Amino acid sequence: MADRAYLYSDDRPDAWDAPEVGYYDSRWTIPLAWFFFFRPGDVRLIEVDYGGARWEEVRLSAEKDPALEAFERRRPLLLSAIDGRLPDEAVEVFLSKVAGSFGRYLLMDPDEVIGGINGGFDDDRGHAGRIARILDVLGDGSCSARAVLEATGPYVKELPPDPDRWEVSILGYTYW
Repeated sequence: MADRAYLYSDDRPDAWDAPEVGYYDSRWTIPLAWFFFFRPGDVRLIEVDYGGARWEEVRLSAEKDPALEAFERRRPLLLSAIDGRLPDEAVEVFLSKVAGSFGRYLLMDPDEVIGGINGGFDDDRGHAGRIARILDVLGDGSCSARAVLEATGPYVKELPPDPDRWEVSILGYTYW
């Protein structure tokens, strides 16, 4: 396991395999900005069957246009939460890459990251509930930056003090 999360687009709402190119990923955390695309109803528990063993994993799936609209509504909140750690242009480049990516749906696979986080949530069902609550807190973007950072803390961790790591912690790595 590489302890990665993935953000990508596809024409299918259930395309759970990340593409070879045209995606963002992270290591050990879920980048803060990724939550700003999704709503509570976008959280899915999918059944995985591997060699006869079965379990559930968390995924997020949303139609891309409404996801982009949600991000735009919440963008001022994101900028407040990151408190000048990135220039507005970096967020704009991130958003334009996501918007311009192939596919009608935006998908997030956080499984490898959340698999290493217990935090009182013993299974993916617990993580699904926690992530849905985070997305509920984000709502229309009118909550406080502090509320965002507290809600996302188990998955985002604290934003690092090293400016060279800010973009990765907030937006993720890109493979376009």
